[in-house]
This record gives sequence, C-alpha cells and structure tokens, in this order.
Amino acid sequence: MQPQRPGFPQFVRLPSEIQDMIFAEAIQRPNIHIVKACRVLIHDNYNANWSLSFSPVPKRQDKSGYRWLADLARVCLRARATVLRATRSHQNKLPFKSLSARIDGNEDLVLVEFATSRSPTLGHLHPLDQLHACRFDEDRVRRQLDMVKKIALKYSWRHPTAIERNCNFRCRNPNPFHVLHNGWRMCPREVFGFLNCLPKLHEVYIILEPQNSRDQQRMLSTYIRNFFTLPPTSPTRLNFAVFHASEGCYIELHPSLCYEWCQDLQNFHPFFLDDHGPVSAMLDVLRTKDFLADTTPGLQPNAQSAFGFRVPPYRMSRAERERLVCKLLVAVPEAEKHGWEGEMGRRVRAFFRA
Repeated sequence: MQPQRPGFPQFVRLPSEIQDMIFAEAIQRPNIHIVKACRVLIHDNYNANWSLSFSPVPKRQDKSGYRWLADLARVCLRARATVLRATRSHQNKLPFKSLSARIDGNEDLVLVEFATSRSPTLGHLHPLDQLHACRFDEDRVRRQLDMVKKIALKYSWRHPTAIERNCNFRCRNPNPFHVLHNGWRMCPREVFGFLNCLPKLHEVYIILEPQNSRDQQRMLSTYIRNFFTLPPTSPTRLNFAVFHASEGCYIELHPSLCYEWCQDLQNFHPFFLDDHGPVSAMLDVLRTKDFLADTTPGLQPNAQSAFGFRVPPYRMSRAERERLVCKLLVAVPEAEKHGWEGEMGRRVRAFFRA
C-alpha cells in the first residue's frame, strides 16, 4: 500500500496567479517517456520479414512524463489550462494505437524497453547481419519513431549476454569480431542496427541498472547524493543531462562525480560501478567503429541476402553519425533526490568546487 500524500485544503484560497505558478512549477522538463517494443513476424507475399511493434507500459507501472502531465491536467480546470499551455508545441506522438500521447520530439527522451524472452530472438538488426537471416523491416520502425531525436536503451545485469540466443541485441556468431562482447549485454553493432532506423536521431543514452549488491547500491546512492549536493546553478550540474519522470528522474552518469569519502584516508577516492566499465567500452566501440563504419567493404550497392532481398544501406550519413552524442544515465527514485548535508555536504561541494 502506497503512503498517502499530504493534502493542501487551503490551496483553493490562494490567488489564481499563485495557483498557476504552482502548477507551472510542477511541470518539469525535459521528460522521459517509456515505450515497450516486441518483435513481430510479417508475412509479405513470399517473404517472411520481421519488425518491431510498440505499445505503452500499463498505467499503474508507467512512470512516463506524459502520464504525469495527464494526471496533472485532471486536477482542476486551472491545472488543465496550465498543462495545455506548456504542451501547446508538442506535435509529436508516441507510436501507440490505443493511446494518444504527445511529446516534445526535440527535447524529450524516449526509452525503448525490449521485451525479454527465454526463446531465441527473431532476426538481426544490422544491415550486414541481415545478409544471413530474414529481413528486418526498418521502414516500419522509421515511420513509427520518425520524430525521435533522443533515444534511450536499458543495460541491465539481468539481461542475457550478447552471445546468448535470447539477447535482444545479440551477436550473429562468436567470431573474432564479436568475441570481445561475451560479457556485454548488448552487441554494439546490433545497437547501431536499431539506431540506424532513426534518421533524425541526435542523442543516444544507455540507462545503466547496476547489480543489486550492497556495495553497488551504496556506490550508486553516493553518486546520486554527490549530484544533488551540487547547487542547481553549478556549471558541472548544468552540463549534465537530466530527464524527469512521473516519479523521480534520470541523471547523467559521469566519472567526474564517482568519488566517495574515505574516513581512513580523510580524502575522496574514485569508485566504479561494475557495469560502468563494460558499458563505457561498448559505447566507445559504438562511437569509434560501428557509428563510423562504412558499408562499402561489406555491402556492395546491390548486395542481396541469402533469402533474395536487397539489404538497405545506412540511413544516416557519416557526418550525421559523427555528430551523435552518446551518454550514460541512472535512474533516481523520488525519495533519493537529495544531497549530503552538514559537514559532508561542505566537503563534497569543496571537492567538486561547486
């Protein structure tokens, strides 16, 4: 049972201007919106293709920003008017059939959560890997996510490794090119295969879910407290990406804040989340190899797969791929959005020169 939030019975007696300011302050931007993705088989004439189907998270479990805005709009007429003014320019819609959810396609982040299964996943996402498997219908995905400029994927220790057959971003085979991915939860080439469906993409985020051990959770809590100890106007905090959900937020994970106080040494020393290194290495491969890889060595202009269809070329130009921004995020529950206090807070601010 969730704790009941305190009421404010005197709110209706406040001047209308103050009420509008309170409702406007409750609208935090930019938002993060969660979209569930599952693989579907498509029978097109004589070819068996596959693609992705998107759906919303069930309302009780969904922490997307659009859910929070809808709940706020139902509070009263003044709240509804404030939400309508704030979202007037939101012309982009999430790819849902049964639900109309408008977002800010330029600033909001769309988190695509792939369904997990014990069965082998269907097909491959990268154009080169489609030469040896059934065709992935990229156009279908592009039409549904055409407005997305900022995309996020989740990296969790609970996910299967990249060489397992039920991994959503699995390596095609354990050849020397992929042997480095054995301990990773994603094959970077397959990640690029998905990102290649989004021609307007500007930024890519990987949401890191650390292991559920006491040490890892302590380090994550330390990082969150370090972040919220910094003043909101500090240059360090202003340069970090932050996206707001209906409960909590997602903040950028950066090594510059991965420090904790050591009582014995009377100083700060760095710490590392277990999966931070592998994810950073995966992103580095994604940036330096897969994003910048040219199709010419592997794909001829009229290359065809073993199934007879022509494999499409990369949708993004090399210049567009070079400009893509890649960052890490971690989730922050609402109850943990606070920093260090007292002497510890002073030490943290002095150490980070905030």
